[in-house]
Amino acid sequence: MVDEALKAKEAGEEKVILFNYSGHGLLDLGAYDKYFSGQLENYELSDEELSASESVFADFPKPQRMKSR
Repeated sequence: MVDEALKAKEAGEEKVILFNYSGHGLLDLGAYDKYFSGQLENYELSDEELSASESVFADFPKPQRMKSR
């Protein structure tokens, strides 16, 4: 991300760079505790659950790839 911003600055281009910074360590502590104590269960979604969750994004714009130089 920083590299892309520096390239744009160097080229005199204005770009929008979007990134997702999520998670909050404090809220993850319970999961870390379960993981390290061997109590965290691996849960696999069914194909139906995956399809249902993907359908939420059906009307969202599709991401566009940045062109490499």
